[in-house]
Amino acid sequence: MNQVAVLNDAEQSELITGLIKQYPASQAKSRMANFSAKSGSSLIDLDNIQTVVDGPNIVSLLEGMTRRNKKVTLNTYRFAEIMATNRYPEKNQMEERFQFLVQVLTSLKWTKIVQVSKEYEKKTQSLTMANVVVDIVGSIVKGVAGGVGIPSLVSDTLGSLNKDEKALTLFNRSVEKDKGRRFGIASGVQDKEGYVNMAVAAVNYSSEPGKDGGVLFFEWKSSEIKVYQDTAYMVIHEEDYPAKREEMVNAYLDELDERAFQAILAGK
Repeated sequence: MNQVAVLNDAEQSELITGLIKQYPASQAKSRMANFSAKSGSSLIDLDNIQTVVDGPNIVSLLEGMTRRNKKVTLNTYRFAEIMATNRYPEKNQMEERFQFLVQVLTSLKWTKIVQVSKEYEKKTQSLTMANVVVDIVGSIVKGVAGGVGIPSLVSDTLGSLNKDEKALTLFNRSVEKDKGRRFGIASGVQDKEGYVNMAVAAVNYSSEPGKDGGVLFFEWKSSEIKVYQDTAYMVIHEEDYPAKREEMVNAYLDELDERAFQAILAGK
């Protein structure tokens, strides 16, 4: 696993400022030429949101999170994914992309508790990516009190997604466009002290699924596929999120709309 530099607070602030200068929202929006321009801020109802499909990424938030914590979680992850995808766009840069994703999140004051990158250990003769995701998320939060509820949240989210034809079609098309055989997951829960505990994962797989079930629900023979996982478990409290960095991130994302996220993150 490639190691990334540990940054101090001043360096973290410089990183966020530099990323926005290097890849301004106006440039990011140029990728959405085939998408109609709408105001994105009105399309997400933070009071009721539980799941968002952003291109090849799925964000799930446990019911009971405060409106502010939902916004902090969703916006920091979205910003980090956009910047990581722009910095490392190639399919042979997936590990570097995830490493940079985590570095951006820590620069927004998420605390990394644990991070694992390795080939997934297959335990059955057949598998689906949905089951793989639940397994690797369960492993990364195992034994951590704040992570209780995350594996079941992921399982419920994927179960609901399987019943939502529109969202599932969007996800499958985005993964196919990416050409990298990769998708991402971020799942957050809030504890009684107000901390948000989040598991983030990127799953890379070696062969294309069949038509039945798409990426998440197609059943592979375990012997016919290799799966590589990048996972991290992270924690944040809203009071630790620097106001200036939050303002910059929110302003950046406010220039984009919901369709822009699909275009940018799917490599449109």
